[in-house]
Amino acid sequence: MDAMRLMVWLPYVTSGLFILLALPLAMRLVGPDRFYGVRTEKTLQNLEVWYAANTAGGSAMVVCAVLSIIIVFLLHTFWGTNTDLKVIIPVFVPVAMVFVSVAIGLRHAS
Repeated sequence: MDAMRLMVWLPYVTSGLFILLALPLAMRLVGPDRFYGVRTEKTLQNLEVWYAANTAGGSAMVVCAVLSIIIVFLLHTFWGTNTDLKVIIPVFVPVAMVFVSVAIGLRHAS
């Protein structure tokens, strides 16, 4: 696979992985642990806070990943694949969306 094809598909794959990782949190399928989810002292000590924070963060992550897919699709559709901006934005958007999702989850933890 050439580099341009990889740059076209990578944002979709990345966003899809974020959705797969976020769905169990949004659906309250993940209990408190030290490896997966929003892990703070408050979330690890209180089950209600854990589920509130991780449901909010997981839901926000799903929404952000879907928005990322839409944004990348619109960029590919209207700007083509030959601009420098198309290389930067598809990588930046999914990562930025994850930070927003985690911030939302942390806000619900406090």
